[in-house]
Amino acid sequence: MVPPLRFAMVEEGIYRGAYPSLINLRFLARLRLKTVISLLPEPPSADLVRWCEEEGIALHAEVVAPFREEVVLSHEKVNALLSRLVALDAGPVYLHCLDGVCVTGTVVLCLRKLQRWAATAAAAEYSRFA
Repeated sequence: MVPPLRFAMVEEGIYRGAYPSLINLRFLARLRLKTVISLLPEPPSADLVRWCEEEGIALHAEVVAPFREEVVLSHEKVNALLSRLVALDAGPVYLHCLDGVCVTGTVVLCLRKLQRWAATAAAAEYSRFA
């Protein structure tokens, strides 16, 4: 069983990482996920869509521009993502972008801000995955 690149637990029932490949799906199945949140510049692959359907996992795909110099997420999109991420009936949740760093890290930073983490602690967590 192989976890996705940069896989980690954010909080109990919330996991993060890179785009899962076919080799990662067996590992993810053991987490008994209810939700996968994909933050990608294009729709998820047919393999991921099919796997989520077979496993009874809700797949929420958000189109996010590829990272260049900065991650661009509107306040509305961040609010919707955080609401979905922490919804009691959504977990366990796997949050991912292409590489598990920039976009995923930005959403986790926003979660940490909501949780009132110190800026230095949140930045240190982000740096561990960058």
